[in-house]
Amino acid sequence: MYISHNIKFLRKSRGLNQSDLADRFGITNTQIGAYELGKSLPPLDKVFALAEFFEVEVGALLTEDLAAPARSGGGAAASKMSDAESASLEKLVLQLERQVQQYERIIKKRLPELAEELGLGED
Repeated sequence: MYISHNIKFLRKSRGLNQSDLADRFGITNTQIGAYELGKSLPPLDKVFALAEFFEVEVGALLTEDLAAPARSGGGAAASKMSDAESASLEKLVLQLERQVQQYERIIKKRLPELAEELGLGED
């Protein structure tokens, strides 16, 4: 998984320091440092926000070495993830799935209340 490396690369390529990026996302520069060192993974909302800010796809942010020069002929061997990277990506996917499930439960719980507020109740 390349997210740690990519956050640092993209931040530096924009001429930002960790504090600049942290301020942009309402977090601490310590958290940015932890992301860049691979000590922690950003939560789902931050992954999407980082991808949008840096104008890259989420999949690329997670799984591609964005600092590597473009390769002609594919370069499939160079883009393979290590077992540790694969395990980290799997951990992130599970974390994202849990967050989605949590959001689904919140939405289902609030749905009747929201329908009533909007006048969409049964008549």
